[in-house]
Amino acid sequence: MKQRKVGTIIALAVAVVLGSADAGAVLAAIFGKDSRRPVPQEFRAASAAVGTLRAPGRGSINECNAVCVSPHVIATSAHCLYFPVRNGTLPKLPAVSFRNAKGRSAIAGAAKGQAAWNVIAGATFVSNRKNWIVSRDWALARLASPICEGVSLDIVTKNKWGDLFDKVLERKIFVISQNRYGTRVRLEYADACDKPRNALELGLQWLAIDLGSREPEHLIPHRCDFKRGASGSPLLLKQHDQVMVVAINAAESDGRILTDKFGKTVANQVSANFAVSSKAFASQIALLDKQSAPMPRDKIATLQANLAQLGFYSGTPDGAFGRRTRQALLDFERRYSLTISGRPSPALLVSIGGAAAAPEAARPAVVEYLSDPAATTNGALAIDPSSGIAGRADEPNAVPADAASSALATCRSAGGHCRIFALGDNVVFRQEKPVDAEPEPNPAGP
Repeated sequence: MKQRKVGTIIALAVAVVLGSADAGAVLAAIFGKDSRRPVPQEFRAASAAVGTLRAPGRGSINECNAVCVSPHVIATSAHCLYFPVRNGTLPKLPAVSFRNAKGRSAIAGAAKGQAAWNVIAGATFVSNRKNWIVSRDWALARLASPICEGVSLDIVTKNKWGDLFDKVLERKIFVISQNRYGTRVRLEYADACDKPRNALELGLQWLAIDLGSREPEHLIPHRCDFKRGASGSPLLLKQHDQVMVVAINAAESDGRILTDKFGKTVANQVSANFAVSSKAFASQIALLDKQSAPMPRDKIATLQANLAQLGFYSGTPDGAFGRRTRQALLDFERRYSLTISGRPSPALLVSIGGAAAAPEAARPAVVEYLSDPAATTNGALAIDPSSGIAGRADEPNAVPADAASSALATCRSAGGHCRIFALGDNVVFRQEKPVDAEPEPNPAGP
């Protein structure tokens, strides 16, 4: 199969479809016999964590699923929050709502226009759909009301990708999703996620060829049946009598398998649906445990200017935290292997400012250094070519900028704190031993 054809098939397989389908139409994301049915009794308690997410734009709504992954946080697909609705307008985060068995809630901060500060997403799809990377199609949001308390599900973080795929084939993975039928919404269960096995294996080949290094380890292809509008629904695993979230459904493929009256397959259009592994966002859930306060506009403007200097931001440094700024932060974090958040923070402000001030080849080491909380807490940092040691070519600890990362590791391993100086094409590391406290004087004798 030629590369071009493979790319075309992948594009079909990951085409995201929002909203509802007519009840009489051939349904997307259904493979062969529809296995959806009412939620079994043993999973009724877990199903309370699953709900409907509504993201209104002007005159239309993106309707998806979401699942409680902590007492205050839901997980869903990023495209539910950041893809335009049917008329081309973007959803408004302050108007987004989530409803589950316990009630309905907006995103935290929505009443004050601060909802964006309580959302973390893997991508915002600023450019266009062609640049959409499925493995980054996840989002987390902190809720304003406690409707996830007592019903949230833990997530799987330790299983290897191959182990999870084995569980798909062993039918230990299942889906619970809210599916819309006209004006009614039904909570349904599906567990035939492996059919047919050879098509899933073909899907893996497509991933390896077409996605390459674009984080394919975070993708789980499957054939769990669900309906259009169920993006963001969870792939679940029962493990040690506990139901846990394995992944979030991201791409609904037009998965019809056409058969003749004898049951023989006459057309198999695509391979599988795709879900984003919970490992992609596991470490970010804790970042939303507390409601985030907005950063002042002047600091955001400084951050935007530095991002522009580094080539990550092309807009005007206006101090507004929009999705272009969020995407620029995501790109910076991925470039320098930081925790993905996409939110302005004091730590990111320091890291981005340090990178903008450092020689290009030294930036990875500078960002790594600045990402260590001890570096800024102890004040052991100077990135200043005009400092007192600037221009000293005989500095004994000077190393070429492209060797800065290994030099930083060596400096740290020696103990104490390391100072880092960006000097033109060189980076200087100085080891600073912690200052021991002076001993208390002996009390005076009688």
